[in-house]
Amino acid sequence: MAPKKRAVALILEGSRGDQQPYIVAALALKEAGYDVLILGTSDGEGMAKQKGLPFRSVGLCAKEVIQRPEMVEAVTENDYAKISAAVNATKALRGREILEIVTKELRTFQPGLIISSGMSLNLCIVLGKGLRIPVILMALQVVVPSNYIPALGVLPRLPSFLNLNWLAWKYVLDLLRKEGMKTSLPQLAELLQLPEEELQISVDEICDHCSCRPRFPLLFAVSSVFYGRFPPDFNTSLCRPLGALSFRPDQQVGIDFGTTLELQKLKDFLQKCKASNERPIYMGFGSMICESSKFMTLLCLRALMTCRRPGVILSGWAELSWADVEGEADSAELQAFCDKVIFLTSAPHGEVFPQCAVLVHHGGAGTMYAAAVSGVPSVVLPILLDQYIHAELVNQRGIGIGLKSMRFASVQQLSTAITACLERPEIQQKAAMLSRQLAKEDGVKEVVKEVNQFFADFVDTGRYFEEKEKSKADSQRGILHCLARCLCNWGCCSLCRA
Repeated sequence: MAPKKRAVALILEGSRGDQQPYIVAALALKEAGYDVLILGTSDGEGMAKQKGLPFRSVGLCAKEVIQRPEMVEAVTENDYAKISAAVNATKALRGREILEIVTKELRTFQPGLIISSGMSLNLCIVLGKGLRIPVILMALQVVVPSNYIPALGVLPRLPSFLNLNWLAWKYVLDLLRKEGMKTSLPQLAELLQLPEEELQISVDEICDHCSCRPRFPLLFAVSSVFYGRFPPDFNTSLCRPLGALSFRPDQQVGIDFGTTLELQKLKDFLQKCKASNERPIYMGFGSMICESSKFMTLLCLRALMTCRRPGVILSGWAELSWADVEGEADSAELQAFCDKVIFLTSAPHGEVFPQCAVLVHHGGAGTMYAAAVSGVPSVVLPILLDQYIHAELVNQRGIGIGLKSMRFASVQQLSTAITACLERPEIQQKAAMLSRQLAKEDGVKEVVKEVNQFFADFVDTGRYFEEKEKSKADSQRGILHCLARCLCNWGCCSLCRA
């Protein structure tokens, strides 16, 4: 299917927070003159349509998946295998319907480019092959196959000798590929009316889009100021940091950023805090559920009470609330503290964060960036995957305290971390300095620039499909060649660059 217009489809999975940076990118591309279409879980639909963007729900609700007991257990344990199994089991129930919707919409829309989220990449590569549409990945974290990054960012980092981390990555990706394609590939072959063998993808094909040495541009919606330089084995001509993608404070309006009633409640509370010359502590964990609502609520409230500070707590998908206090030995004491705490369903980070003294959060990509931009110190309680990387980066940058994990955090550890952010001037100064540096980045401008460049370099010239043919030829050159590339992947010789 040859593209006939400058049109971009974005295929997404995950929570509203996971989808938000792509919605920001879609809005920027639309304003730059592109036709755009977002295909994603229903969680992002309200935000996209509020911004005037075409959105087609693919029939899944991430919130329903996240709140299932088996998923709560998997997330709490930071067990990617269990998470993947739970997600695949959910998809299997509506897999055919999802694939029919996506395939039909792409055939109708006829995009010249698919931008994939990390979780959608394998599906997008198959669809790109079957419908002859170029695909690029836009990642929200610098967690891709590399000899300097442990597999999935959470497995133990292996010695760099003989490219052991790279080999571990390929092994894990192969397991995930096989599991994910087990039921979807036959269905896609039927829908696209093509043989399965033509649609089958290899680990090397995945790495063409998602690795330190891709064949195609790999866009990272991350701040190079916060993340620092790429590891030394990255091909920096194709691995391109954009800067983070987030809505400006004046764009953070609509139901996803708080109802009129909640925003008035928040405004009154913040004015009360200002009158008492006591900026509150923000606490929010987005779509994450660690152990239970009760565990998370009590950890937060007890830490606030220990610090004797007011707090703004976002309920999130865990649904934190005062109801979790009931039946506790210290419930009376906690209830007496209630006038110093406000629970909200949602709130605009751009407005709330600068008015707080410390930000306690899980370290998700979007929240982490919003916190860093605000210039307010963070206490990060990581729960899952890249959040542990962000917690460590907070410690390295000196802009707050990154704890080891939310699951094993104690009230004493959390309150001590909050107090450190309140009392240590060097943390406050470094947080403010990073905020000024981040203000110079413009991810919105960069994503439009990169998409323009991709059309010029890879679509208009036919180079994308030429590279695809080269990749196919490479994969047919035999196992010894592939093994040699795995063992020598630094770009130091003609073999590993082949």
